[in-house]
Amino acid sequence: GLKRIYRVNNDYNKFAHYSYLYELRTHDPISLQEAITGYLVLKDKKMSKKLLDRLNKEYSSNESTDYLNQLYKKVFND
Repeated sequence: GLKRIYRVNNDYNKFAHYSYLYELRTHDPISLQEAITGYLVLKDKKMSKKLLDRLNKEYSSNESTDYLNQLYKKVFND
């Protein structure tokens, strides 16, 4: 429920944090993708890279994963 509240209120810091915590508990790749998106919006390079590496390592590649990899490169010019 907290993820939904913070998303509606555009509190990306808490949304990304709670999405990450939820993914740690449930191993839900969608929550991990939401956390990465939140950290990209916040331009937090360290957390974005950490979570993106985890996504690429632990979950199969798909369109969403590819998009997040491209978005990371675009945001941080890597």
